[in-house]
Amino acid sequence: MEGDYIRFYTTHGVEDLKKAGSQYTGWCPFHADKGHGRPGFSVNPSSGLWYCHSCQKGGSVFSFCKEANIPMTEAPGYDPSFRRYTYTTGTKKKHTTDKTSVYWETPQGNDKAPYNPEALEEARANKQRLWICEGEKDTETIHSLGELAIGTPSATDLKGIERVNFREIENIVLAMDNDAAGKSATQSLRKIIPWAGVIKWPKGKTEGYDVTDCYNEASDKGTFLKTLEAYIETPEEQDLSDYIQEKIALYQNRDPNKPLGYSLKKFKALQRNIDGVQPGLYIVGADTSIGKTSFMANLFLDLIDTNKDLTGIYFSLDDNKEIILNRFLAITTNIPINKLQKKLINKDQQFQLSNEADFLSRLSKERRLFIYDQSEIQNATDLENSIQLNLRRKLFVVVDGLFNLDIEETTEGSLRAKNIERANALKRLVDVYRIPVICTAELRKNDKKDSKKPPVLDDIMETGKFKYNANLVLLLYPDNPEEYDTQESPTLNVKYAKNKLSHYRGTDKVTFNRLCSQIREQDFSGGY
Repeated sequence: MEGDYIRFYTTHGVEDLKKAGSQYTGWCPFHADKGHGRPGFSVNPSSGLWYCHSCQKGGSVFSFCKEANIPMTEAPGYDPSFRRYTYTTGTKKKHTTDKTSVYWETPQGNDKAPYNPEALEEARANKQRLWICEGEKDTETIHSLGELAIGTPSATDLKGIERVNFREIENIVLAMDNDAAGKSATQSLRKIIPWAGVIKWPKGKTEGYDVTDCYNEASDKGTFLKTLEAYIETPEEQDLSDYIQEKIALYQNRDPNKPLGYSLKKFKALQRNIDGVQPGLYIVGADTSIGKTSFMANLFLDLIDTNKDLTGIYFSLDDNKEIILNRFLAITTNIPINKLQKKLINKDQQFQLSNEADFLSRLSKERRLFIYDQSEIQNATDLENSIQLNLRRKLFVVVDGLFNLDIEETTEGSLRAKNIERANALKRLVDVYRIPVICTAELRKNDKKDSKKPPVLDDIMETGKFKYNANLVLLLYPDNPEEYDTQESPTLNVKYAKNKLSHYRGTDKVTFNRLCSQIREQDFSGGY
């Protein structure tokens, strides 16, 4: 199938499509891409998913067909036995046998609406079973059986489904893909449809296995439906046995001399106090210019250097890519940032700089290091698209400058409401992809009389939602506030204001080398 995807994109306008690590990259056919540096069009050869980092369009081969105005019959994986649907007026769909017009065009340009929404009314009126699937293809597979189905745009985009009133439809089945995103989507949907049955894929099915894969394995449609129905788990049948067995296996196989999460070399106290970097939402809060971005950068490099199978994605919504790279180079070479910026370094430093630059380049070529700035990332959708391109890897994510993240308009236009949406967006990344997500947060300005007091959890500015979403909140503040501005390497306190990963709620001390943006722990002993 991999070759089919690459041939399809090459045939339909993607120029110079070449292998780059586990992906293929080329020139995007939807805009004037050439002349703007490196090719921005990326393809996952296993899934066929594509994304352009320049125009920020992406999706499946079917989405590409829609964007390029290509008949969907030409897409790899197209099955002519499927019933197809299209819009005629932009407000409602009708059935069609025209296999050249098969696009998911939702009413009034609403790309959040479910695919094939008329199935809802049919199921409601005729008291029929309704399937909720992930995407167009699985929806069409269910339709090939004469069953009713609607589709979500993806496992991470459920807004259209969440707005639907399912109360009058008694028989509903959730048929999401067999992967982390699909399981998370199932959990989210069952909160609004608690009476729905769930397809529970048997153990041994591959990652990403879905309804259409099940169809392709069946000898005929009747066998397929019986097989699929056998996988339906009703709410009354659901139990915790699998989860409990997984927990028992984890305890039995765990090495007591190693952390539960990812290891760290330079942050041993942090590693001990949180039992390694585990999936969850981490917040690093501090006043302006105290060192939270430097803390994040040091932690990012430590994680990626210590864990050779781990890929790090650094989203900077404050600084551009050049500033971030200079900070990385200063941390690893001990060369002051201002000298790197002014290009005032001696021959020895040039040699050292060259070695570290080669190291970072190698990490990038190995697809273990990604840096995105505000020119590439504007909103939560952009974040998810960048993550989805690397789902086959072990990931952790850093988001610096969260408050610059654009969000959809809220009914309440206050800063607090917007920041709650931003907090929810990050929590969603954690829940869907089960990865560590680390972000920065500003603190409220203290009154002069309280300026010497250590910060507390409630000091995180305009992000009350974070207090409930976060697994770990670290607050940085100077050990000696009165002399902080005059010190080249001040001592910072790292306060564990919230820690759901372990019972530790104390304070660590680190040294902040401002010139080189380095953070180093002080006097650590014991633990792992």
